[in-house]
Amino acid sequence: MQETIRMRIMLILASHRGRENAIPRKELADKLQRFGISIDDRKLRAIYATLAVASCEDGIFIPRTLAEVEAYREYLRPHMSAEKVQARVTILTTTLKLADAGKQLEMFDGSRAEAQP
Repeated sequence: MQETIRMRIMLILASHRGRENAIPRKELADKLQRFGISIDDRKLRAIYATLAVASCEDGIFIPRTLAEVEAYREYLRPHMSAEKVQARVTILTTTLKLADAGKQLEMFDGSRAEAQP
């Protein structure tokens, strides 16, 4: 069930690329509800924390630039340990580099695209 929720979140967020298109968590939960997925805010936060997405005061989004990832880093600093912040940023920067190289991460079928140095 959790993989279904993760997949649905990423499908919804596909149209929320860039900070200016951030979707509030409540609105994301409402959209999930339309697919028959009822989820409380705590569980939603726990699930999207495992995805290559960023958040800000306005909501959740898929970052398009390294500048957005850096802004996300600053947003997280007061709320998380430095190690956790760095882990989140590393996931996002790796995802962006792969996307810039024309590679697509297959997030739900177990296959991976590997970053080249």
